[in-house]
Order: sequence, then C-alpha cells, then structure tokens
Amino acid sequence: MIKNIIKKFFKKIHSVDELLLEKNKFLVGRLLSENLLNKVSKNINDYEFSIFSQWGEDGILDFIIRKLHLKDGVFIEFGVDNYIESNTRFLLFKENWNGLVIDSCEKNVNQIQNSYYYWKYNILAKKFFINKNNINNIIADFLDQQCKKTLDLLSIDIDGNDYWILNNVEFEKFKPKIVVCEYNSLLGNKLSLTIPYKEEFNRENNDPKLKIYYGASIKAFVNLLNKKGYIFLGSNNNANNLFFVAKEFEKIFDHQTVDSGYKKNKFKEFNNEDFNTAQKRLDKKQFFDLEKNQLVNINYLDLND
Repeated sequence: MIKNIIKKFFKKIHSVDELLLEKNKFLVGRLLSENLLNKVSKNINDYEFSIFSQWGEDGILDFIIRKLHLKDGVFIEFGVDNYIESNTRFLLFKENWNGLVIDSCEKNVNQIQNSYYYWKYNILAKKFFINKNNINNIIADFLDQQCKKTLDLLSIDIDGNDYWILNNVEFEKFKPKIVVCEYNSLLGNKLSLTIPYKEEFNRENNDPKLKIYYGASIKAFVNLLNKKGYIFLGSNNNANNLFFVAKEFEKIFDHQTVDSGYKKNKFKEFNNEDFNTAQKRLDKKQFFDLEKNQLVNINYLDLND
C-alpha cells in the first residue's frame, strides 16, 4: 500500500514537471515567433525553429500561416506517432486551430486521447491505417464534423505510400491551402520515384534491415503538387519535409525548383551511416518510376548530380 502511494506521488510530480516543461517550451516558441515578425525574407528556411516539431517545421508553418493571415483554421496530420513530435502541435497551442491527428497504432492514439491537452483544444485523435481508398472519406467526415468545406493545412508523414495517397486526395474538393509531405532525400533530385503501392506497406515490417526503403523522391512530390495547383516553397534544412501553398498565394513567397529546393538529409537513417553510404544501399532496389510509368531497379549513381 505504501509502495502504491509513493508510486502515485512520484507519478504526479512527474506529470507536473512535464506540464511545466511544455509550458516553458511553448513560451519560448511564442518568443521566437515574435522575434521573427519583422524579418523581410520570403525564404521559409530563414524562419525555422523547433518546439514540438522534429526539426524546423514549427517555425516554417508559423511563418506561412502568418503570411496567409489564416485564423480559426482546420488541419489534418497523418502519421503523428504519439504526437510528442509533430508538425501541428505548436500550431494547435498557439493559434487554437481545430485538428484531426491520425496514427495506425492504437497505443499512440490512446496516449494522445489521455494527454493533459486533449480536453483543452478542439483536437480529435483517430486510429486509421491510411490508404488511397479511405483518405477522402476520412477528410470529408472530419470537415463535416467541423462544419467546414475546405481544409487549411494537410500534413502527411506515414513513411510509406505517401505519394499514392496524396495523388488520390480530392484537392479540387478539399482545397487545402498548405500541404506538407515527408520525402525520402536518399532518392536524390533527378528521378521521379516512389515505392510501388502496397496497401499494407509498413516501413518497419517491410524490411527491418532496410528502413530507408520508403516514400518518394522530391521530384515525384513537386511534379504531383504542381499539377494539383500548388507552388513549391522548399524543404526544411534537415531535409525530410516539403512545403507547398496553393497557387493563389504564389506572390507572397519565394518559389523553389526541384534542384534549388533539394537538400541531402543530415540525419542518419540507417545504422548511423552517412548519406552516401546509406544511399548505396538502395542500389538495385525496386521503385516505380513515375515518368517512365514502370517499375525499375535503380542505380544509385543516377540519383544525384
């Protein structure tokens, strides 16, 4: 009995410390945001900072949303894990937007639903395994619940069929103003590549020895979103997310091309190997070449200049 009392006491202390830490992080984020208000650059990389995002996404999205003068917005983020690191959490806290976050793991969704902030904000956490056939119903159902017709921000990071799912999104119907998608920097900037569509694809289970086999190249995403009516603003400096805005806002930002916006990632995705060593592991792996419209076994030497 005494052990249980002690355990509950320290659990409560830990929860209080965690809450104070998160409040302090949020205050730092507000200060960083305010300090960048007078910056005149149109380049998204000049605004990067991280509070709850993995890299500089918090600052980039804060900048884009401020420039678009968006208020009372709605967002959807796919592939959030337990939402400790995410692209939309700082936005949720700072701007009080309405949001839907989705993960395929029930444990992660339960953790979000039991968090201290879940009751404070208009956020829903749902368990879905996203595929190209259910994506539009999920978006439509959420917008109906919010009495909204269009979406302000769509962020997708599911480490797998990201290209195929984005390709199936009914952009003309939902009209997201901002799109964020994860890309696989190891696939270089010369070819338009994605993994072949496999509905149950899971990066972890597909090949535990080759977790770098996932997603699509920067060229694949830029070509796709350009066709959907979006302009490419660039990648974050750590080279894992791409940022797009609807063409109606093109005069507000600097535009990037595939070549100018591409960056080699600085983080180690496989056994602490550097970029070049990890990239070589993709040699002869099968991808779908979107320009040739066929499956190919890539030569890693063809991926970059």
